[in-house]
Parts: sequence; structure tokens; C-alpha cells
Amino acid sequence: RKNLKNNLKDILKQSDFENLKILPTNRAEDLTIEDFIKITKYVISNA
Repeated sequence: RKNLKNNLKDILKQSDFENLKILPTNRAEDLTIEDFIKITKYVISNA
């Protein structure tokens, strides 16, 4: 099964997950809406 680290490997590094306080081993279905928003804002601001 795919985890966030594999799904987002071209977008986020390990340090990004640490900054977001989200485990890279989580799967997408484990995230809250707030987590998705946090990831989206982080990616946009660091693009």
C-alpha cells in the first residue's frame, strides 16, 4: 500500500514531513482534512 512518503516523493522531503508534523508512513486515508490543508498550503508556499 502507498504511504505519503511514496505518493509525495517528488514534492516533499523527510524534513518537510517533520516541519508539517505528519508521519511520512501515514496513508492518505489516515489524514484529516486539516492535514490535507496544511500540506497544500506548505507546498504552495514552498513552490
